[in-house]
Amino acid sequence: MSLRSTQYGSVLLSSDFNSSRKEKERVWPVAVCSFIVCLASLLCGLMLSFSSPTLAELAEEPNPNRKILANQTTGSLFASFGTVGAALGSLTAWPISELLGRKAVVMTVGFPAFVGWLLIAFSAYVVDNMNGFVAMLLIGRLLTGTAAGISAGAVAVYVGEISSKKWRGFFGNWN
Repeated sequence: MSLRSTQYGSVLLSSDFNSSRKEKERVWPVAVCSFIVCLASLLCGLMLSFSSPTLAELAEEPNPNRKILANQTTGSLFASFGTVGAALGSLTAWPISELLGRKAVVMTVGFPAFVGWLLIAFSAYVVDNMNGFVAMLLIGRLLTGTAAGISAGAVAVYVGEISSKKWRGFFGNWN
């Protein structure tokens, strides 16, 4: 709010009350958008935690429904390819965001993650041999990790750009 000095002292301008009311009304769209965009953090958490229960399942003895058994090397590759993809994604987040814009990157980063999860989910059903199965798993982990790395960088910048200075820290902590 601004003060106008007069000979009788300072008075608040009535137009400032309207602008502060408009500012309060604009917080809700930013809050909703920030909440939806920050759901990309869920992508990072799912990608990082998915390998733990999966490795236990793959290391068990084969049953009639699953004929694939992972050895220690395959399990190590499966666990680490997500973080390798996240490192690649975080390194490419800035150039991609500058080229396409933050909003476009945030809106499209779900596509490689979706394709990666599809590759992981259907790898045992589509491929009959071990090499194809491992290749689909690793490509899926690399795609989900890359999407998580890109979203970690792009979402934070996007939320900072759409929120006002007053609310930037609050909405940025959601990520």
